[in-house]
Amino acid sequence: METMTTNTTDTIRNMEVGDVLTFPIEKADTIRTIVWTRLLPERSRGMRWTTILDKELATITLKRIA
Repeated sequence: METMTTNTTDTIRNMEVGDVLTFPIEKADTIRTIVWTRLLPERSRGMRWTTILDKELATITLKRIA
């Protein structure tokens, strides 16, 4: 599981298509906020991510899809 650091935004920004990161469920709001606000310029250039919330495993999985 990826540890949240001050470089989490850069880690997400540098993901290649198909890369997957998993975080504790407690970080779900943070991960979604990073993707929707801090990475707006990247999203406007076509980069896309998807999240999967797994309540049983208590994780959020982030996948770069484009």
